[in-house]
Amino acid sequence: MDGSPTSSNRWLEGLGTVIVTDGRLTISTGAGAMSNCLAFVELSALEPATIAEWRAVYFGTTANAGNAANLADPDGDGVPNLIEYAAGLIPTNAAARAWLTVNHGPYDTADRLFVDFLRNTNAHDISFFVEATTDLQANTWSCISSNLAGIGWAGAPVLETPDTASRIHIRAYDTQPTVNFTSRFLRVRVTQP
Repeated sequence: MDGSPTSSNRWLEGLGTVIVTDGRLTISTGAGAMSNCLAFVELSALEPATIAEWRAVYFGTTANAGNAANLADPDGDGVPNLIEYAAGLIPTNAAARAWLTVNHGPYDTADRLFVDFLRNTNAHDISFFVEATTDLQANTWSCISSNLAGIGWAGAPVLETPDTASRIHIRAYDTQPTVNFTSRFLRVRVTQP
């Protein structure tokens, strides 16, 4: 905090967000500060809210950006960084469980396919698309549900339940009962808007 108290303004206050990458936080007066001392400090830990902040926490610099960083897999668990960020996983630790599974079960009086996955509640710069196809060879996927940058789900039924403080468990159901198809496939696509 830079500033000097005056007779009419005896207190100065500041609020800032810093990214700590080495486990230390040093607080000191700024170069322009005169006749002041620290009276009160409140610290609150925040989860990274953007992929740039997340990269800074786990890779030490926001310069490690773009597709090279998004597609990297430093913990070797087969889940690239962008997916680990979207799912609220830690990219330096191998994922303890699968972040995505597909199954079927009853919903709305019919048996339907559904996909279960995790969503990072702090990641407001990520969009999720649940897509379906009946032909993998044709590679034609249609979007059945979407969540654009954390604003909420649109499309087919989606159930959200808390998983941890910063993650939500998502279950997205197919639009059609399984009896309507001889083959049906679901996937989740994650993008940065």
